[in-house]
Amino acid sequence: MSGDGHGAGAPVLLQSPSRAFDGAAVALEGMTAAAHAALGTRWRLVGGLMTLLTVRLLAPQQPDQRYSADADLGVDVAQLREAPLLVAMRSQGFEKVDGSRLRKVAADVEANVDLLGAADHGRFGRNVPAGDFVVDVTPALGAALLLPARVASVRALLTDGSTVVVDDVLLPHPVAALALKVHAWQSLKRTQDADDVAALLRSLAGSGARDADVWTLHPDLTVAREDLRRRGQIWAPHMVRDAGWTSADVAELKYCARTIT
Repeated sequence: MSGDGHGAGAPVLLQSPSRAFDGAAVALEGMTAAAHAALGTRWRLVGGLMTLLTVRLLAPQQPDQRYSADADLGVDVAQLREAPLLVAMRSQGFEKVDGSRLRKVAADVEANVDLLGAADHGRFGRNVPAGDFVVDVTPALGAALLLPARVASVRALLTDGSTVVVDDVLLPHPVAALALKVHAWQSLKRTQDADDVAALLRSLAGSGARDADVWTLHPDLTVAREDLRRRGQIWAPHMVRDAGWTSADVAELKYCARTIT
């Protein structure tokens, strides 16, 4: 099976630091199989695992920022209303536990998948009906679904010594991944998103990738670019303080932003 973008190279090797991340790896395995079966290539891995894998692919020497405890599936809301995703997830052993979360429990590992929809008008939205689900929607996910995916293979060594291997994981284009996190940090004010913004900025700049034209391909990308370029909310003193960025961090991150936009 293959995605609609750049093919996978060598697997990304992950050493699980906890049973919580064991669950994330198991969730990724089941989610990927179900998403390909129900959605084809119209989905992307988002959230913390997206950042971890994107940084590993762009800048393998960069320290890992954080290990997520779940897998986040980004989808098109209109397609989700028609696609048999719940059936496909159940075939992988998952059951819906609330409007947008599916869970599988095996031995002492709890694997959670959270669904996120693409926002239509560049704004976050809560509790949008989507077929069998009710999802929050986010800017820049629509752009991620339009741009070619980056296809990754993952090999995760779990804490009990077993291994999870997942092929054909569809990641957003790195520019879309960064835009997703810029919008999330500005709107949700979660420090984990600030950490992801910093990690993605550093890895994109360090990779030597020059994708300035990509930022113009979707309004949500352009908005994120302009905020990274100028004195936007992301660089406001209260945002910098809440992110825990030092003045040296801000200078470095602004330089990275100028380099990639």
